[in-house]
Amino acid sequence: MEQKKTLLVGMDLDYEFTQICCCEDAQAQPVTVVFADAKAEKIPTAIGVEDATKRWMIGPEMEAMEADARGEAVRDLLHKLVQEEPVKILTAQFAPEEVMERFLRRCLLQVKEQMPGQLIASLVIVLPDLSAKVRERLSAALAKLGLYEDRVTMISRGQSFGEFVLRRRKEVLGGVAALFDYRPEGMQYRQVRFQTRRRPVLVELVGGDLSDVLPCKEGFDYADAFAETAAKLFNKQMVLRVYATGSGFADEELAGKALGRITRGRKVFLGDNLYVQGACCYAQRLADCQGRPEAMSREYLVMAEETSLYEVNMNLFYKGRTENIVVLEPGVNWFDVKKSFDFILDDTDQLDLTLVHALTGEKTKESFFLDGLEKRPRKMTRIRVEFSCSAVDEVAVRVTDLGFGEWYPASGRTWEFRMGGSAS
Repeated sequence: MEQKKTLLVGMDLDYEFTQICCCEDAQAQPVTVVFADAKAEKIPTAIGVEDATKRWMIGPEMEAMEADARGEAVRDLLHKLVQEEPVKILTAQFAPEEVMERFLRRCLLQVKEQMPGQLIASLVIVLPDLSAKVRERLSAALAKLGLYEDRVTMISRGQSFGEFVLRRRKEVLGGVAALFDYRPEGMQYRQVRFQTRRRPVLVELVGGDLSDVLPCKEGFDYADAFAETAAKLFNKQMVLRVYATGSGFADEELAGKALGRITRGRKVFLGDNLYVQGACCYAQRLADCQGRPEAMSREYLVMAEETSLYEVNMNLFYKGRTENIVVLEPGVNWFDVKKSFDFILDDTDQLDLTLVHALTGEKTKESFFLDGLEKRPRKMTRIRVEFSCSAVDEVAVRVTDLGFGEWYPASGRTWEFRMGGSAS
């Protein structure tokens, strides 16, 4: 009998460091994964090879090996994956996907050591870059570990923050939760607000780049500029909680000075595990929905830069009556949207769909004609309708003629349409 997969794992895979947490089910408190005897809660996104044994190492073990000059370490693994840069270690050269696979394998072995006897049901990875190039190469590395898209989800930092706040929604209902992320590339700002009068409840995530006024550079006393910028951002808003993260806040004295200026009437938190916690929160909510991302938006609709904006519905004759059925849910990463349905046509060569904007509620009706569809008796034509997204605001529709069994063979004819975005 196959062992049931129940372990939920969140990973913050950053350019500099990687952190992991996990939980046994959707209700359990996330547990941070620690590395080696050093009990390190985060490790460099790097890997090394010991010269004498040719053994691959990560975390404190790798750092000790590097310090003792017993081998060679390679950093910037995520950058190398993005740039397709070959990785040379000692005398051998490797493809960046292969090195990333070895790094991830050792990370997940640490999870296995800390949570023995449990198999991964869902792995949620937070990435600083969700470009197609990164997703494809990281997916290739994970596939070598037997982790495919049915168990892996990649989300942005913004989405992770949204899930982190959603898990703590009682503490910010009626107000706003804000996040300042300060890194070598500059300051990013995000905020989460709940629109509780809507159904589903809208979790609105907005933000922007503050690097022009708050650059991350050595010797820069950002306290005054930070306080002034925060005051402008918080103006006429009830900001109840503020979170600060990133290596730019590493100077505790300076960070305390800056954050102390914005504490009045609100709670302020400084730490570096927010994104990994958010990844675990996402995994738990996904588990509550039986692993179906589209079902996650039925109670809380988390809208971020990467999530699809449109719901698609259509009128269908179902169980003896005509009903309006939702065939595509909003709030899913647009690049993960893939739905397929088989329908039987009732004396028509027309496909009628309604596009509903998730934020405004605006409805747009679209009718697509299946030109050249073979003429057959009523209810003797079956079609397959496949939905995907080519952008957050554009839905792609592909229709295939499947015929009707032995009586009417499939013609193989296909039609493609687009809704929303540039197609409107």
